[in-house]
Amino acid sequence: WRLSLRRSLEARLTAPESARKLRDDVGCAAAGAPEDRELTVCVFVAGELGLEDEDLVSLSTTRALQAIAASSEHSASARSHSLAALGKFCLRREELAKKMVEFFMCHLQSQQPLPV
Repeated sequence: WRLSLRRSLEARLTAPESARKLRDDVGCAAAGAPEDRELTVCVFVAGELGLEDEDLVSLSTTRALQAIAASSEHSASARSHSLAALGKFCLRREELAKKMVEFFMCHLQSQQPLPV
């Protein structure tokens, strides 16, 4: 069931164009819209799965979370959950943690919204 869930999450996280089109079509561009809440939940679950089993973390999921964390298109909630998920991945993978130091330094600044 974990592998199936991971595949579903990857599909959702790595398809920003389709998610953006859906958001534009439905008129859900505002933060807190249903699409944004769905993304936040997917990011949270991905982080929990990655903390549970490092084999469930793929490179595409890591890159998708980095893109979400770095994007100003997403809500502060989605961005903060993606940073937390990346941190959870780093707890399980030392080599990823070493690579992510610069990313965290760039994106964890005082001018970011409080949740981030």
